[in-house]
Amino acid sequence: MQTIIAVSIFLVSLAGIVTSATLLWVKVVRPFVKFCKRVGKLVDSIHDLPEWCASVEETLLELKSNGGGSIKDKVTNIEGLIGQHVEDPRCHAEQHRPLNDEVV
Repeated sequence: MQTIIAVSIFLVSLAGIVTSATLLWVKVVRPFVKFCKRVGKLVDSIHDLPEWCASVEETLLELKSNGGGSIKDKVTNIEGLIGQHVEDPRCHAEQHRPLNDEVV
């Protein structure tokens, strides 16, 4: 009878230890590991921040007018050409003949 009680106590103790270890892992260790990984990624991002700033500054310069070389200047030029084309329908007819016309 004492053997059964000893085995029962051992099994209950073992179950308690396993449960405690599992809870410790799930509630403490694993979240701490995830937190450390996130902090590592954040630190890496902070190290790359000067490169990002330079890239953003470069891109912003392309969006400002600079006399013809920026993206904004090119878009403005295209808008003007499209505006002319819409206002003068002959412009399209003079530049492009229908595909089925033969050259005489």
